[in-house]
Amino acid sequence: MVSFSHARFGGATVDFGGSRFSGGRADFEGAAFDGGRVNFRGARFLGSVVAFHIATFRSGAVDFARAEFKYGIVEFSSANFSGGRFDFGGARFDGGTVDFGCAGFDGGRVDFGGASFSVSDAVVFRGAVFGGTSFAWGLLPVPAGA
Repeated sequence: MVSFSHARFGGATVDFGGSRFSGGRADFEGAAFDGGRVNFRGARFLGSVVAFHIATFRSGAVDFARAEFKYGIVEFSSANFSGGRFDFGGARFDGGTVDFGCAGFDGGRVDFGGASFSVSDAVVFRGAVFGGTSFAWGLLPVPAGA
């Protein structure tokens, strides 16, 4: 288990770009990322529980572009994204569950352009709140047999 639970990252660059988290749990539950730049570009989460439950992302830039989440659980439930740029462009979510349930998106820009969701269980946005946020989804794939 890797734990940054309730850690505070303020105004600096936090760089997990290209990191590999495999098996176990990568815990960022309740972490606060305020301003600065948070880089998970190209990070690989393989067979893990990745927990950003109740994390806050304010201002600055958060980059999950081309990150890979494979065969695990990705929890952004009740996370808050406000006033910054949040890039999930080209991210791959393969197998397992992706949960953005009850997440708050307020101001800023969220980009899922080119992201792929090939999950075996669910992609959840139930209860998520969207206010004053610009979204880019790109082209969504047509399910097989549709």
